Amino acid sequence: MATQLPQLLLFAILYISTSRCTEDYCRQMHFTTPIKDKALQGHVIYISEVPDLEVCQLKCYLEPNCVSINLGPSKANFKRSCELCNADSQQYPEKIVSKEGYFYQETNVNIIMLMMLHDV
Repeated sequence: MATQLPQLLLFAILYISTSRCTEDYCRQMHFTTPIKDKALQGHVIYISEVPDLEVCQLKCYLEPNCVSINLGPSKANFKRSCELCNADSQQYPEKIVSKEGYFYQETNVNIIMLMMLHDV
């Protein structure tokens, strides 16, 4: 049970964070299947170390400009490089490069605009 606690906590954070909206819009994000040994070059906006893919995805969701991620191989400290990108291979197919041990993953983002109804 103790080993499941971090996973349950991550699930709760993902659930809460994906339920949030601003006053003007809600952002829904779905990740595509990761592509092994590939990375998007030249559009990284943020780099951090994470334990796994799910935490990297969460960081992408929380960054409004993130539309794809590069996840590096596991290091000696069991952390991986999480690179958030503000572009994807649909926009820049020539920027996808072979990078051993990395995974490249895109998102499908839906922005739902909210109408504010006021009493007249």
